[in-house]
Amino acid sequence: MRSAVILCCLLAFVQQVSAQNEITLPDDGTTRTNLGDDSILEYGYTTLPGSTMLFGVWKKMPSNGIANKANNGTFIMINVFAAWRGRAEPVGEASMKLFSVTKDDAGQYQLSATFSDGTSDSKMRTLIVQFAPENTTATATPGLVAKENDNQVVLTCQAGGIPAPTYTWTGDNLPADAAQDPNTGTLTITNIQRSAAGRYTCTADNGVPQLPGDDPAALTNSVNVQVLYGPSSATITDKVVLWSTVTISCAVDTANPTATYTWSRINGTLPTYTDQDTAAGTLRLRSVQPDAVGTYQCSAYNGIGNPVTATHVIGEVEEGDCFRSGTLAGAAVGCLAAGMLLGGAAVFLLLRFRTATGKKNPAGGNIPDDEEYEDVRPSRAAYSRAGTGNDDHVYDVPMETVQAGISQPPKPSGYQELKPAV
Repeated sequence: MRSAVILCCLLAFVQQVSAQNEITLPDDGTTRTNLGDDSILEYGYTTLPGSTMLFGVWKKMPSNGIANKANNGTFIMINVFAAWRGRAEPVGEASMKLFSVTKDDAGQYQLSATFSDGTSDSKMRTLIVQFAPENTTATATPGLVAKENDNQVVLTCQAGGIPAPTYTWTGDNLPADAAQDPNTGTLTITNIQRSAAGRYTCTADNGVPQLPGDDPAALTNSVNVQVLYGPSSATITDKVVLWSTVTISCAVDTANPTATYTWSRINGTLPTYTDQDTAAGTLRLRSVQPDAVGTYQCSAYNGIGNPVTATHVIGEVEEGDCFRSGTLAGAAVGCLAAGMLLGGAAVFLLLRFRTATGKKNPAGGNIPDDEEYEDVRPSRAAYSRAGTGNDDHVYDVPMETVQAGISQPPKPSGYQELKPAV
């Protein structure tokens, strides 16, 4: 019995010694509030029997006073400092409410109290202001331009935001075997193929909603991955523009960047009248001659991989009619024009010959004296070669050559070549 009494006395003494005046926290001392929301920094206190909290001060550390509270036993006086008026107010027993918190409000807050028995205490709280992801960026290592069959390209997404965001990559050409890490924001594409080229978009999310008026684009960013690859194959086609002009075209299936083309002739040089277009891949043979027969080779290259080649054979150059079946209208027009020129020249020569032989008029006798004539001395005729429709080649034909070998009667004395005046 005596032992039990002693034990009870000891327990009462321990409880009395352990009890004290102090500030208390109802949790781990951390408050999380979304940007723009109101936040309550919760504090409490305990006192020994007969003691009260006389004075308390709230601060944003390290030394920015928010408000104080005084209790003289009769009434309680609360004073909010000027810099925080309208932004904070004490609530409840010892808590502090902040209105529409900003990022600058994040940090540590302290409540210090003085009790009626002369003791004092203080406690700290941490305010974490949470906000949606922002300033999302996307980068590529080693770069956004890769070559086909490269080992890998790593895309990395990063964004601000509290708590730390997680990341998701999307893309129309996203390879099925690409590896994503939602925590680090990386997307790893291995064994690069041309099919992987395209636009990739990263989206950041941390569960915190954006504020009204925030730009949704701040949550995402996109990059364009380019894959360079060499020409895969080349084909040659020819097109007859005019019967005497041949255009041979070379093309590749695909190439990135665009391939350039070089033409050559196997076991020989290109004909003299030749035009090359290294960008379009065409070889134009003008005024085709029999020596154009041969094997022509096109080489396509863009600096990636190896060049690809294709060949085309011109086995024969035919000498065809102007109006051969299958020739283009331009050739027919050219031949017609040449025929008209030659026909006109023949008529002109015939008229001159008849004039030179002193042809009589139908009524008999010499040419009447009352008609006027003027002296004409044509000496050359122009000849245009048909084929292209253009008068690329003009030859001067001396009239003396045309009339060489024609036997003419001797000219009378005072002879003069005449034609009717126009």
